[in-house]
Amino acid sequence: MKNFLQNLLVFFALALCALIAVQWVRETHLRRDVDKLNLTVHDKSQAILDLQATVKRYEGEIQRLDAQKNELTATVKSNRLEIAKLAKDVEKAEAENKKNVAQMEVYKDAFEKQKAVSEQQGADIRKQNEEVARLAGVATRYSLTISNLNLMSGTISAVAKKWSRMGQDLQKASASAQREMAVTNTTVMAADFNDFAARWNRMQQELAQASTNAPAEK
Repeated sequence: MKNFLQNLLVFFALALCALIAVQWVRETHLRRDVDKLNLTVHDKSQAILDLQATVKRYEGEIQRLDAQKNELTATVKSNRLEIAKLAKDVEKAEAENKKNVAQMEVYKDAFEKQKAVSEQQGADIRKQNEEVARLAGVATRYSLTISNLNLMSGTISAVAKKWSRMGQDLQKASASAQREMAVTNTTVMAADFNDFAARWNRMQQELAQASTNAPAEK
């Protein structure tokens, strides 16, 4: 009986040792697992911190991009308004240009008519000048008349050159400048013609007076 109890005690002692060994191994594995879990938790915590930092950085970037988007949207809106204004200005300029072209055609037609009239008047004046020159050739006693005829001939030549130069300048000018030049040229040509007509009338009066005062031909 005593041996049985000793053997039973030894058995329980060995069983307890085995249980302790198993428990120790189990505790060792558990500690290792806990360490792994702690390491995993630490890694995940660090990852969470990194992600939070990334989120904050992305939030700042998103705010910056949103502000930039708003700025670009405002710029696009401003550009659209400017483009619309420029389009209206272009339409207005085109309408004004068409109007100016139409007026230019009117002034050009008036200038061509005035030019034709001036050329006809110049031809008539040349004919009159030739007739006066013929009369002056046979009436040498009218020195005053001859002097006036020479003066008028020079005036006609100067006026003809002046008008020709004006016509050339008009052809060389731009379309926008031709309108004002046509009006100015017409005014100048009318003034030149009136001045010539006044001189011509004075010359006729002087010729008539000279003929009246001249002695009768034998």
